[in-house]
Amino acid sequence: MPVLSDSCSQCRSYFAAAPGCSVPRSVALDEGEWGPILAFVAVLFIAAQLVLILRVPVPSILPWSVVAIVGTATVVSFAAIVDYFPPELTGRANGALNVLHFGWAFLAQYGTGVVLQQWSIDDGHRSIAAYQVAFGLNVALQIAAMAWFALPGLESFTVPMVSIPSIMPIGAFDPVEAGIFCEQADDDAEW
Repeated sequence: MPVLSDSCSQCRSYFAAAPGCSVPRSVALDEGEWGPILAFVAVLFIAAQLVLILRVPVPSILPWSVVAIVGTATVVSFAAIVDYFPPELTGRANGALNVLHFGWAFLAQYGTGVVLQQWSIDDGHRSIAAYQVAFGLNVALQIAAMAWFALPGLESFTVPMVSIPSIMPIGAFDPVEAGIFCEQADDDAEW
């Protein structure tokens, strides 16, 4: 079994930061090193969508494979969120993230439907231009979101925003402390 163990160790060295990997944390990617990888994946996803929207003459299996692979990558966010919250708030953070995933998916689908309704139905179908505009708007939103997270000047925009103390952190990128969400009861308190 030396061949198998060699290939497994090579796999671990290439994918040390993969979720569920048994490689020690010191070998895995640091928080700041994920940025270029995630940016590359986002650009690849946007490119695949544009290939489909603009009907570029390539085998459709290529862009649809990218869409399928990247579309399932949101599951990684549940494992990554553990690094941003203390252990006692991880469950709440994962629950909130799940609500955001489904909420934004609903809004994107609803918005796509609203845009499609602006075109008439011919022979039981909407025109190709309707779908190109609807999906193009989704891609435009993705590009805007990527620019928001990629440009360092926009990140500093969140710092001067005033937030409600003891409910939200001041900066959107600051780690959350458990004490700001939980009130400590006195030992003599009656319930």
